[in-house]
Formats: sequence, structure tokens, C-alpha cells
Amino acid sequence: MEQSSIPMFDRLRPAILAVALMATTGFAKTIHVSRSGSDAATGTLAQPYATIAKAAATSVPGDTVLIRGGTYVLAAQLEPKSGTSDAARITYKAYPGETVLVDGGSGYVATFTMRSYLTFQDLRFTTANVEVGAGMFYFEASKHIVFQGCEFFGMPAQVGGENSSVIRCMSTGWPDEDNLENSESCVFRDNFFHDNASPAFRLYDTKSWIIENNTFVNCAQAVGGKDEPYDLLVRRNLVVGGDLAFYFALQGGGNGVTITENIVVGTGGGFNIGGLGTYDNKRLNVNVSNNTFYNVRSWVYGWTDPEFDSAIHFANNIVYSDSAANIAAGEDIGSRFVCMNKYQAVPMKPSQYSFDHNNYKMPDSDRSAWFIDGRESFNGLSAWSTARPAFDLHSISVDPLFVNTSGSDFHLKSGSLCKGKGKNGEDLGAYPRGDDGTVIGRRTKVAGEVGVHRRIPVGAGTSSGLYRIDGRKVDASKSVS
Repeated sequence: MEQSSIPMFDRLRPAILAVALMATTGFAKTIHVSRSGSDAATGTLAQPYATIAKAAATSVPGDTVLIRGGTYVLAAQLEPKSGTSDAARITYKAYPGETVLVDGGSGYVATFTMRSYLTFQDLRFTTANVEVGAGMFYFEASKHIVFQGCEFFGMPAQVGGENSSVIRCMSTGWPDEDNLENSESCVFRDNFFHDNASPAFRLYDTKSWIIENNTFVNCAQAVGGKDEPYDLLVRRNLVVGGDLAFYFALQGGGNGVTITENIVVGTGGGFNIGGLGTYDNKRLNVNVSNNTFYNVRSWVYGWTDPEFDSAIHFANNIVYSDSAANIAAGEDIGSRFVCMNKYQAVPMKPSQYSFDHNNYKMPDSDRSAWFIDGRESFNGLSAWSTARPAFDLHSISVDPLFVNTSGSDFHLKSGSLCKGKGKNGEDLGAYPRGDDGTVIGRRTKVAGEVGVHRRIPVGAGTSSGLYRIDGRKVDASKSVS
């Protein structure tokens, strides 16, 4: 009697939910794609589809799309469906032991607009896209998307616009930290970005992204948070060559950017902050700590906006060069270490910026200024810390004694004066805990790739373009693809 008084829908609710759950996860399957397949087939291993687009159209949460070896030139950009949770992702990956290249042709490889819970693994990507706002992958209001063990190469320089990049994240609105249009909790781990004439990452409107253990070689820029990054972690990446390692204009503000335990070698610049105005939004809590910068042309440059900057910290870094330069004073890059004088900016204030527990060292033959702040320049650490007593009181200027730069080993020798000189007693540089097994850069090879695990300069000869790949010297100006 009591049961009959319960509405029919409520009595059937458990069964309806069970059926819905089975529809999304109970029948998760593996979908196969092959160059020799047919989109009229069933998508099984014996009868694979011919295109990734067909697999994407038939996938449901929990499915895995296995792509057989070969090159897939897209007729149109992919628009994958979403998964529903970490347990019900849609995963795209190369068939075990086979090499897959997805070529966007003259456009994007894929667009993620309000997509979530997708994984891309062990795939290679390229494009010849040169349209305004070009890229390989576009993010907008998307969440929980993961790229792991992938390769991105060959993207041309931007044409007609400044926002081109391999990974491009934008927003249709003007969101703040809590706006739903932010792309959130995306992860790029263990990937290889190389020979891209455009930046690798140009990020607007992101929250809680992780970019770690990637290798960047000869990219215009490695990681850039141009507008409104929140809680961004950039950790244990290897950056070699290119114009600039890290670009954080934070044009619309941002809060919580951590750049730590990275190795940067032979780039034009190490870190750029500020630019283009902030539209009355704050740049807050930027932490650049425990990184090693070797033979970079200039370490930190940009300009300070007193009313907008707060809690910008540079600590425990090693900035070392055994290659001399002669950088003339100028608005953009006028020093080897710190240059904050864009548009004759006013001097930095301790409430906005802090520099301390760093190691600065370059050859005595170098004729560049060491530090420029506002319209004043300082040659030598002592002159700098005396004139700006709030900065670099505990910093040093010594040869860090790397284990073997020609062998690409940037650990510190036992006699290094950079050991124990960190803010909390840790070592300076990218290995704060010493040789504890930490890996910096890509940890695994791209599927099917031969002989490429580490690609970084041979000694001080960064200008020659020679790089070491598993013990062999190669010309990094030539694509390895």
C-alpha cells in the first residue's frame, strides 16, 4: 500500500539511473582507426574506421580510440566529444608500438569548446596554419584535458596577428577567477615541442593548469600566460633555444603563477613580465624559483606598473653564462640579468618585487650591464644590492660548478658554493634537493621515435646550433621530423 502511494517515476528512478550509467560507462569500448580502414566499417580491430573524425563521432565516455600507424591529414579540424569524469574519459592514443602523425593541414588539429575529460597520448601533431590566431589546438571553457607523451612540431610563424601558438587558450568573455569561461585543470606532461616558429603555449583565461616534464626545442616561446592565468604550475621543463622561455604579460591580471625547477638553455630571454597594460587588474603572486638559466641572453626583462604589481618573487635561481655578450642599454633588453626599464618605468618597489638568494655570474669579458631598474644601470652584484638594498642581499656571484655542461648535466658538483644557499637552506638552481632522481624535461620517447630522449646544447656552443641527441651531435636548425 505504501509503495503504491509513491509516484511511478520515483519508484523507477534507481532503474533509470542504472540504465543511464550503463549507457555511458558499462559499454565502454575500444575504437580502431587505420589508414586502410573504412568509415563504413564497424571500428573494430578487424574492421577499423579510416578517419579519426569518424571515431570521434561514434565515441562515448569511457571509450579509447586506438590509431594505427601512419599520417592522417585532416579534412577539417576535429571536434571531439567530452568524457564525464576521470573514470569515464575519452582517450585517443597511438596503437602500441606504432607511430601516428595527425596533420591539421592549413588549419587547427582540434578545437575544444566546452569540452572535458579527454586524453591524448603518444601522438604526433603538426600544422601549416598561418591564419590570424593560428594554432594546433584551441581551448575555450574546457576542463580536465590531458596531453601526455605527445609531440608538436612544425608550426609556422604567426602572420597578421600576435596570438598564434601551438596551444592557444582564449575566452569569448572577459572572465575573472570564478568565471565559467576559464579553461580549468588541464595537464600537459611529458610532451616534446620542437621547431615551432610560433610560441608553444599562449594562455588566456586559465585556472589550475599544470605544465610539467615537457621538452621545448627551438620554439619562439615555451610557455606564456598572456592574460589571466590563475594557479598555473610550470615545473621541471627543459627549454632549449628560441626567443624566450617564459612570457607573462598578464595583460588582464592573474594570480598564482609558479615557475620552478626548470632548465633553460641558450634562449634569447629567460622571463618577461608586464606589458600592454593591465586594464586595472592586478598581477599577483608570481613565483620564479629554483630554476637554472644557462647561456641565456638576458634573464628577466619587462616593466613594472606600481599600482598593479604585487608579490612578484625571484629566488633560488642560477643565472650563469660562460659565453660573453655585449648588450647595449635600451628599452627592451639592456642587461644580462634584470632589466626593468620598458618605457622608462619607475624603479621597482619591495612591496611589488623581490629578488634574493640567486646566483648571477657571467664572463669578465662581458660588456653588458648587469642590472637596470628604471633609468639606472648597475654593473656587478655589489653595486646593485648597495643601490637597491631590499634586493639580493643574500645572492652570490660564483661559477656554480655544474657537473658537465657539455654532457648536459646541470647538477651541482660537491664543491659548488650554490649548495645550501637557498632561501630555506636548499640548493640553488633546478635541483634544490641535489641528485635525488628528479627528471627535468620529457621522461619518455614519443612512440616509434628513434634515439631522441634529451636534446640540449653541447657545452657553450649554443650559437652554432649543435645539439646532443643521445650522444650524437646534430644540427638543431634542421627538423628531426
